[in-house]
Amino acid sequence: MNTPTMLWTGRILTGLFALFMLGASIAPKLLQMPVAEATMAELGWPGGYSFMIGLIELTCLVLYLIPRTSVLGAVMMMGLLGGAMATQIRAGSPLFSHILFSIYLGLFMWGGLWLRHPRLRALFRLREKLLLHLVQGTRQRCQCPANRRMDAPATCGAARLDGFSQMGLERVRSAAGRPASVLATRAFRCEPRKGHQLRSKETAMPKMIFVNLPVKDIAASTRFYQSIGCQKNEQFSDEKASSMVWSDVITFQLLTRDYFATFTSKEIPDAHTTCQVLLCLSCDSREEVDSLTETAAKAGGKADTREPMDMGFMYNRTFEDPDGHVFELAWMDPQAVMDGNTESA
Repeated sequence: MNTPTMLWTGRILTGLFALFMLGASIAPKLLQMPVAEATMAELGWPGGYSFMIGLIELTCLVLYLIPRTSVLGAVMMMGLLGGAMATQIRAGSPLFSHILFSIYLGLFMWGGLWLRHPRLRALFRLREKLLLHLVQGTRQRCQCPANRRMDAPATCGAARLDGFSQMGLERVRSAAGRPASVLATRAFRCEPRKGHQLRSKETAMPKMIFVNLPVKDIAASTRFYQSIGCQKNEQFSDEKASSMVWSDVITFQLLTRDYFATFTSKEIPDAHTTCQVLLCLSCDSREEVDSLTETAAKAGGKADTREPMDMGFMYNRTFEDPDGHVFELAWMDPQAVMDGNTESA
């Protein structure tokens, strides 16, 4: 989940990496300080290259710090770090303190980017891989709509991803602004492959939830959802819609009321006076429940639309967004649930 804690941890790691690169490598090279020239000479570099390398490092760092080009900057920076490692190997430097130092910096750099970049986390789903490893050999979860039991046999059909090959890249780009549920329906299709045996190393596309919400003010609602930890997906956003990514599998698609009306013939109610759906989001701790509720209130929402519920093993609070949509934040003690201790405290 893209929580404020995760986002700020990523920003802090990114900031520390940037400060280290600026102070320890880029500035000495650009200022042509004697220590930079001496270090380059010790590593076998001829004179006069420190300024050029410092300029390249600065370019990569700037690209890394700009959200739209952060992945490109990280990839380019890894090229520089690889070159630095090769230079240390050639110079016969110590292994752990010098040669592997580029690996340490690379892990620090990518760790900060992974924590603050939900689309990057979507490519490397560590949580799903860990869970798959834990359940292998005991049970398989069927991903097909017709058979959803947790203990389904491993003979279910494998999901087949064939939508994007049919849509094409240009159709994906032209789809910006459509409700995410419409995009998902057209982009992906889960079909059983006849006679196929699902093996332990095969995984189907994860199930995702796209929540389409009508809003009066796209800009104000976008700022509100960003304040509670969502990140805006520019690819599927425009003046009529904002795609707000909450986690790897949950996205809130904010649509203007007029645009929302083009996808349904039913009357669109005012969420301030009527309620059809209560949206519940899980949190990692009681503190996160309180923090997100208070953040929502400060950002223009309404906190505690009903009394908080504290059952000991479970803790819930609610808030409304500026358009009246009701959210419930819930934390549950996983150990208490596993032990069957679910009685109210």
